[in-house]
Amino acid sequence: MKTKNLLLGACATAFALSAVQAEAQSITSRLSHINWSAVYGWSGDLGTPNVDLMETDINTADSLGDFFSDAKSGGNFSASVLLEIGHEYTIGGTTSNFTSISSNMSAAATTSASGVGVATIGTEVPGHILEFEFDVTSDLDYTLTGGAEAWVLNPVYAGVTLEVLNGGFYNSVFHSAFDAVDPTNFSTSGTLTAGHYRITNFALVNAGGNDSKGSYANYNFTVDSVPEPTTMAALALGAAALIRRKRRNS
Repeated sequence: MKTKNLLLGACATAFALSAVQAEAQSITSRLSHINWSAVYGWSGDLGTPNVDLMETDINTADSLGDFFSDAKSGGNFSASVLLEIGHEYTIGGTTSNFTSISSNMSAAATTSASGVGVATIGTEVPGHILEFEFDVTSDLDYTLTGGAEAWVLNPVYAGVTLEVLNGGFYNSVFHSAFDAVDPTNFSTSGTLTAGHYRITNFALVNAGGNDSKGSYANYNFTVDSVPEPTTMAALALGAAALIRRKRRNS
């Protein structure tokens, strides 16, 4: 009976400790932001839309996107613009105890102009971003995988970053920016210590004249709490008690 009580007590302790560990990571904020503008037509018939979309509510799955297409023409000009932009995400678990964050993001723009016509369309600052901030209360193993591509001659048009807040500033844990017309896949892993973090992906786009451009940035971020020594000791104690009981019964 004493061995049985010891085993039950050890298992109960391990269960309680693992329950505490399960609350080691919580999402504190979300920012989805899309900002774009266009100029198309000619000086006497000009379109200048400017759109700014933002969402901050935290759901376990959501999306934000926009689509725009228009054209103008006259006797000596024609101009058209098209923009498709958006992202979606899914959170595994709950926001107060998440196990993963996955995001798909893309942006594409097409322009056409002839005669005295002009046509430009694309993202403005801050452009097109999805950002999550989260707190870590104890050591957390993570794996971050993904890929991106940008059809522009600028490597900062698409990327994924993981950062930690330190002294009022965010320092890089992982950063990947992607070269033009060169699909880049990445995979990294490690351990996050207690602190405040943010993970961001962005995919920007700009096109002008007779042009077609695009970009995407996707990732899958998974986390798993690292058992503390006390948890492992409790589990070992329970296993030892079980072994002793089996030996006595044999």
